[in-house]
Amino acid sequence: AHTPFQWERQSTVEELRAKGRFLKGLAMSRQGGKNNRLSLKYHEPEQTVLEGVFARGDRALAPVLLEAWRRGARFDGWSETFSYDLWMDAFDRTGIDPARYAHRQRTKNEGLPWDHIAAGVSKSFLWREKEKADRGLLSPDCRPHGVDQGATCHGCGAVACPLAPGQRG
Repeated sequence: AHTPFQWERQSTVEELRAKGRFLKGLAMSRQGGKNNRLSLKYHEPEQTVLEGVFARGDRALAPVLLEAWRRGARFDGWSETFSYDLWMDAFDRTGIDPARYAHRQRTKNEGLPWDHIAAGVSKSFLWREKEKADRGLLSPDCRPHGVDQGATCHGCGAVACPLAPGQRG
């Protein structure tokens, strides 16, 4: 388990474009039409979606990767050499749907490709944090600034937390 948002879906290319237009418009309106003090940097939405597919993917994506490489995919982190169409063709040829990885909401009990990696925080704690985030609630900082200063353990499962029950502080 890694983040409370690991179960969330990623925005589609169209949604990312709309969000980009919104942010650009907001930035321009705040600057009186001049965007000289605020700079927005971002990947193209197609690159972002492909990154999301592989970030949320598993070993079943290996045939896509190999097919894209065979078709000429190289240095795809650079926009001038990136071909979204080449990648979509590789997905089509291998029969793998990229939306299954990037644009699908994950369920609570669904096994995630990275579940076997111990990040030091329990999956159940992260699910509770997700539910709190869905309600717009924040968790207080639990870092040990001193128990006498109000630090408390929230039961995240971190091994080295001096505030956790049974740990030395």
